Amino acid sequence: MRVHCALAIFALLIGTGHSIPQHRPEERLPVHGASPNNYRVLVHRNESVNPLQRVSATEGSGRQVAGLQRSFSAQFTPLEVYDVNHLDFSVPGILNPTPDMLCDQIQSENPDVTHCEQDFRVTIDTPSATPNDPDWPQQYDMPLVDVEKIWAQGNFGSSTVIVCVIDTGTDLLHPDIRANLWINPQEKAAKGATFTDNWQNGVDDDGNGIIDDIYGADFVDGSTDGNCQDQNGHGTFVAGVIGAVGNNGIGVSGMQQVASIMTCRFMDASGNGWTSDAIRCVEYCIAKGAHVMSNSWGGVEYSASLQAAVNQATQRGVLFVASAGNDGDDTDTTKHYPSSLPDAVVLAVAASNSANSLWKFSNYGATTVDLAAPGVQVLNLGLGGVYITLTGTSMATPHVSGCAALLLAQYQKNGFNISSGLAPQVKKLLLSTTTALPAAQSNLLMNGILNCYAAWQGVPSSPGAAPKPPGGSTSASGGSGSIESFNPSAPTTHPPNTVPGTVPTSQPQDTLPIFVTIDGTVQNISAAPSDKPHDKAYISGADA
Repeated sequence: MRVHCALAIFALLIGTGHSIPQHRPEERLPVHGASPNNYRVLVHRNESVNPLQRVSATEGSGRQVAGLQRSFSAQFTPLEVYDVNHLDFSVPGILNPTPDMLCDQIQSENPDVTHCEQDFRVTIDTPSATPNDPDWPQQYDMPLVDVEKIWAQGNFGSSTVIVCVIDTGTDLLHPDIRANLWINPQEKAAKGATFTDNWQNGVDDDGNGIIDDIYGADFVDGSTDGNCQDQNGHGTFVAGVIGAVGNNGIGVSGMQQVASIMTCRFMDASGNGWTSDAIRCVEYCIAKGAHVMSNSWGGVEYSASLQAAVNQATQRGVLFVASAGNDGDDTDTTKHYPSSLPDAVVLAVAASNSANSLWKFSNYGATTVDLAAPGVQVLNLGLGGVYITLTGTSMATPHVSGCAALLLAQYQKNGFNISSGLAPQVKKLLLSTTTALPAAQSNLLMNGILNCYAAWQGVPSSPGAAPKPPGGSTSASGGSGSIESFNPSAPTTHPPNTVPGTVPTSQPQDTLPIFVTIDGTVQNISAAPSDKPHDKAYISGADA
């Protein structure tokens, strides 16, 4: 879109043997003008003229120009740019000459000038608030939390706001997430690390004991390496809800169209992992500067060690978002960790459906579950470039994580230091702006359903500004947490974008399939076992 600046005007005075007057630096006319009297025009010369032989477009016929300053002469394009001051016009017989009249005069006096035109001010082509991703119309969850209204205001996310996904890993080759993956800056900048080799040089360049932790880390079963490639699919889905690349013409969009997704893998291909390895992920995310941690897992008993790790996040103002679980339990009486941890930065997330009602298998708690977000039949990323629909509080949690990142992006844009610990402020905004649950369910959660736009409206305009009154319809703030698990439903029939025919794209609704790639072979593994050991975290399967 073009926005016209003021008309560009020349003044030509008849003279003999004079060149363009040279203004002293302090007399130079401002670009685009500080007043309606200052303008610009562009003059194109014959391209056959050697650039080294070019002279001013007004010198060829010995004419003098008043109120004119040449501000730019291109090196490769036969173009000259002139700043013009309307106040200096003194062309006999012409009162307030138009740009066309002045350009006609320039061309008549200079045969090698092929084109003369007024300058125009331009603006950026703002990305669409409605993504061009073909499966966007099937993403009911995003409009339900009003994220489009944030995009319409020019906030699409930020690559400097880091969300650490603590899960089963991420499909690092999925075309709809790869551009939004966090890359370890120390490893990327190291000697011998190149794009061709995926920044890997076989060296622990950042000195943290992990070789080539380019996109994150892998701590499954006590391992310590940089291979955080997902073998389950759960982590990939979660990452996609947070930050699948938007407006790229393929697949879906995440809450953030632009994002920085850090991956910490601690659960294996079957969706199981140790609490100790989850703690290592928390430590890693903190060390690498994450602003939000997304945790779509749970089922462990209370762990003082996990509590201590989350306390470190609290001290640094890192938001810890956790799923409330899929057992239909009241976590006020039946705790579900880590979401039930009583830290100020923990957000426990229940699952709601397309009708803005609480999902029937979602855990709940009037004092332990903070809010709900869409988590039933949500469409997003699957392994191998496919797109699948899943159900559970695991799917609800990344909506809150992604929204928190959008709020932090706005805080940063408004001049705040987002590394100074803004989790309590972000949590308060998220909880004080929710959409009300149906009356019959209003006492099941501490607050209602995520309304991202209403929360975003409450971000202060500057560090010294008074807090804005947030939008939204219901809520109280405060509370602690609850936790999450995973309920896979059937993959959709959306074809893979880059690996056609590799992964099945449809299954009966009651099979609870999880497709993984192990040693190059695609396998359909079962959901996590029902005998969930309390010393391990797990992903549980259940039908919506």
